[in-house]
Amino acid sequence: MPVLGASAVLLALVLGAGLLTLAGCLPEGTAPSDRRYAAMPLTCARSADLARDAIAAFAGPLHDPRQAPIEQSWREDNYYDENSGFPILSCRWEYRADAVGVEPGGPILRTVYLKFERYRNAATATGRIDHWADSALHRSATAHRLPEIGDGGYVSDRPSGPTGTADLTFRSSNLLVGVHVGEENKGAPAPEWQHRRTGAGAIARAVAAGLQQR
Repeated sequence: MPVLGASAVLLALVLGAGLLTLAGCLPEGTAPSDRRYAAMPLTCARSADLARDAIAAFAGPLHDPRQAPIEQSWREDNYYDENSGFPILSCRWEYRADAVGVEPGGPILRTVYLKFERYRNAATATGRIDHWADSALHRSATAHRLPEIGDGGYVSDRPSGPTGTADLTFRSSNLLVGVHVGEENKGAPAPEWQHRRTGAGAIARAVAAGLQQR
């Protein structure tokens, strides 16, 4: 085994100290590539704070700032799936209008639904979202991937008569975040899909920004 000279030892110590200094001085909010959520990183109340403006913009005149989200949490258990047993948190907002007082074509329902699924590792979460994205792209001509949100995601749209929905899912390490928005107008076809895509995208970006701050 070669013996290091004094100068080589000193150089190694200096380089090591420099690497430690760089590692300890990452900008605030910077997430390492192997970041993993050991617990659910957000609550419904915190999500509501992060996405308040985006939710209000999507709900439009139906928005009520006093309405708190309906929160549910459970654990997905499937004995036939080795990747099951992951915790789930859902947050739901529903804004309704009395249809009697609404002009034809006016908004009578706007819904926002957030779903957080925390997997054991990023690889499992990546496999899940890739499978869902492939299915969405196969079903819908307007579905497309969104590499710029979190660690990547996708969005799809489903109009059905007077109602329309948009589903956006993105990944942040081992966490999958689903944003589902829906709208219904009185006696009229669902509005153009761009409105739902814009609403879901704004909500997703607000939540993703909040995750980066953790």
